[in-house]
Amino acid sequence: EDAVQVLYERMRSDGSDIVVGKHTDVYEDGTTNGAFCSWMKDAVLSNKEVFAKLGEKNYIAVVSWGKMYRRTIFDGILYPALKCGEDLWNYPLIVDRCKTISVVDQTLYFYFQRSDSILHEKSEQSKRDDLNAVLHLVQFLWLRNFEKSALRWYAIAIDKALSLKNKREGLTIFKEYFPPVERRKLLKGQRIK
Repeated sequence: EDAVQVLYERMRSDGSDIVVGKHTDVYEDGTTNGAFCSWMKDAVLSNKEVFAKLGEKNYIAVVSWGKMYRRTIFDGILYPALKCGEDLWNYPLIVDRCKTISVVDQTLYFYFQRSDSILHEKSEQSKRDDLNAVLHLVQFLWLRNFEKSALRWYAIAIDKALSLKNKREGLTIFKEYFPPVERRKLLKGQRIK
């Protein structure tokens, strides 16, 4: 009930561009998954720290909801016409504009999981859109030398590409972001099965 107030007060006290709280998934049968991002503690992070943490298990969720934003960081940023992954697509662009991101050690958002939502729809188009959004993030991280984070999300992209019915299409999408020479650089010395 007091999520907006908590986020706003934290934004004012820290002077942050984004404030993030924990969230809980709530399912149709009334069960929950407990607090997501339960590892998060009160903190003030730079955008570089947020990008570096994307390479760890404990990262800030790459979604638009559950956060409060300073309006000006969205100037000139539009959400792409994707069926799935549009928030992930813009995540690096938005975080890159931030000087500080505050984390609140409190569950403030309850995300109702509907079985018929776009998130749970497994159409080929939503899978392609999601893969494009993940590879956009990988490319962003790689070009800014967040190698560990880029590799973690590259592995996620491989999994998403393998979920496509047409596996060759997945490889084609990879090539749009990473030509073979760049893929070899990215994966050099890595043991990805």
